Amino acid sequence: MNSYKKFYPLAAITENEYGDGNVYYIGGGIDDDVLNDLAKEIVQKHHIWHVESDEGVEVYRRVCDDGEYMFILNHTDQEKRFHNLTLKPYDSQIVKI
Repeated sequence: MNSYKKFYPLAAITENEYGDGNVYYIGGGIDDDVLNDLAKEIVQKHHIWHVESDEGVEVYRRVCDDGEYMFILNHTDQEKRFHNLTLKPYDSQIVKI
């Protein structure tokens, strides 16, 4: 028996207030769909900037004195698309928005 299986029936997600923020404790055995739903809930609740992208494509935003930029990174060995950009395997691009 795998050691994690004995905890599987007790898998849980709890949220606690800590200082001015919140802490989430995630127990083992939580599947990807539940984790994705939790991430979406946290992003909405805390008004965190986000954008949907394909699996393996990381997109984040930076604000500078001269404007806003999106950093788009393909972490896969496959060509990926993000909006009107084509990213080669392990490619990255910076776009001013």
